[in-house]
Amino acid sequence: WYGYNGFHDKLDEQGLYHEESTGLKHSFNTPAVVYEKTEWCIENNVGGVMVWHYACDVPGDGEYSLFAAIAQAKADAGVK
Repeated sequence: WYGYNGFHDKLDEQGLYHEESTGLKHSFNTPAVVYEKTEWCIENNVGGVMVWHYACDVPGDGEYSLFAAIAQAKADAGVK
């Protein structure tokens, strides 16, 4: 299982991490992507967003938090 919380600080700007020991590439949504997806949902009157597993995020007060990106997009759009 590869959780975002274990790779968040190793990702490139596209949200990719290449694991040298296995040769695997991991792809994650970055906070910027989560913000944009949430923004799109708000603009298109989608009823909400789906989160795969909350335990894979980092603490909500950190710059890499995906939940913080959702909250910021909501706040910027004036959504409660």
